[in-house]
Amino acid sequence: MTRDWMNAGWPIVRIRDIGRLHGGGTPSRKRPEFFHGTIPWITGQDIPESHVAEISTARDYVTDEAVQLSATRVVPPGAVLVTTRVSVGKTAIAGCPICFSQDVTAILIHSAAIALPAYVAHFLRSRRGALLQKNQGSTIAGITRDSLALEQIPLPPLSEQQRIVEILQEAEEICRLRAEAEAKTTELIPRLFISIFGDPGQNPKKWSRHPLSSLAEKYSDGPFGSNLKSSHYTDRGVRVIRLQNIGVGFFLGDDEAFISEGHFAPLAKHGCLPGDVLIGTLGDPNLRACILPKEVGRALNKADCVQFRPDRSKVTAAYVCWLLNMPGTLRMAQSLQAGQTRSRISMGRLAPLSVPCPPLELQMEFEKAVQEILEVEESIRRSSKIEKSLAASLSAHAFSGQLTVDWREAHHDMLELEALDRDAALKEAGGTLTRFRRGTIQEMETVFQDRTDGIYSDLSREQCFLLREINRMVGGVRHARYFSAQQLSNYVSEGPLRRNPQAIEGHLAVFAARGLIIPVSREEQTEDTGEFVFGNAYRLPLDDCDPREGEEGEPRIGDHARLRELERLAAQLQKERALP
Repeated sequence: MTRDWMNAGWPIVRIRDIGRLHGGGTPSRKRPEFFHGTIPWITGQDIPESHVAEISTARDYVTDEAVQLSATRVVPPGAVLVTTRVSVGKTAIAGCPICFSQDVTAILIHSAAIALPAYVAHFLRSRRGALLQKNQGSTIAGITRDSLALEQIPLPPLSEQQRIVEILQEAEEICRLRAEAEAKTTELIPRLFISIFGDPGQNPKKWSRHPLSSLAEKYSDGPFGSNLKSSHYTDRGVRVIRLQNIGVGFFLGDDEAFISEGHFAPLAKHGCLPGDVLIGTLGDPNLRACILPKEVGRALNKADCVQFRPDRSKVTAAYVCWLLNMPGTLRMAQSLQAGQTRSRISMGRLAPLSVPCPPLELQMEFEKAVQEILEVEESIRRSSKIEKSLAASLSAHAFSGQLTVDWREAHHDMLELEALDRDAALKEAGGTLTRFRRGTIQEMETVFQDRTDGIYSDLSREQCFLLREINRMVGGVRHARYFSAQQLSNYVSEGPLRRNPQAIEGHLAVFAARGLIIPVSREEQTEDTGEFVFGNAYRLPLDDCDPREGEEGEPRIGDHARLRELERLAAQLQKERALP
């Protein structure tokens, strides 16, 4: 990704160069009065996974005394919040004065001229994968503040930062709307069940009741650990269904495990087939069910999963699956656990559970409707995966400069002025500015060698220094970058020229007379009256330019033809002076 930053031509700085990093803390839970205040106090759990949020509320509010007597601190609105423990790499922006736990690090940007909080937050979120690789810690994984401080970030001018943020926020909004649609679609099946069959716990339609196990062709749990050992697992073979594969109505297939055919043979009586209902009786919720899909094929369920193969003459798989996922059924099952300390609902206690059994024809209508809803959900899910992939690609393009290349060219005059202000603010804050552009570095090496011949003759040491600073600030690009004496005085970091635009203006007049820079008249807005006036500005001479492959535009004859003529005349003058 750094190579992409190099191509963008933006300066590369470290996070510590653009702002101060602060850690948080947790007020003592032994002092409950600490948590009856008005200051929002957040943890990593309050920062969403899905997008860069602006946070102004919290689950907990603390007092001023809690802040004073703990490691937490209050940061102002606009602070960038990054999770650096537990769930590393989530980002948000403080929407009000806020404090936070040790799971979070806050970045307070030095100057509004350097970076937008939203830009920094979006960039760090795009680097979440890289941050996760730096995880440290045996019990609670995380990255150190020092590690975060050393992260590199490209810094386009502010307007381009804002343009990037707007594009990424639009993409996030599309993903958010898609997630909302998926959530609403997921709610349809439980609502459909209630509308057709009623609450299974209350059974308002007076369906006949039967023990759950009596509706099954096969009803059993899986083999225990003594029969299914860790040494039996292989890379491929018969799929092993575990508790983590059972969602509420959905088979969760990402976490895969297999055993060989040889190890499956003595356990074949526990084998599952597509269409079987798999029941999870432990976890949250401690009663949930899904249907084994066709693509999994033959499988083996572990002891913490109950296998239910429906008796097709009595019930459909869809009815049993969603019957077990309804809150009313869970309440009935939990009532069987009276006096039990374990949260698991055992297979033996679940088997006699008396459940409603509506007419098979009605169940089949429900099954057909469920299938249609699932097809819609699958379409939404596929679209969501595509959108997430596109969002990741969009983010990569955004921070490589590719996303805004046309916009940047159309606004480069404005961006150049902003870049000068940004660089000056970075220098003021003590930041180290680096430009990873090979061509620029090669050009600078030749420029920085002080020349004393031709049009460079008789330049003072201070003028040579200023010429180097000009090339550092605006050199190495193919288009005009304008500057003024005031901007140079802010850019120069040391010596008598710092904050001395009058002295710099005198040197610029000398450079302009020798053809080293080109004077221009630039329109500027005054700070006091807001009027637009024309002021002195300058630019470096441009080289001849032929459009690169794939670029639009006409070949350009640069200023160096005139510069070479001035050098020729200066050399001729020196020869004439040397004649006796």
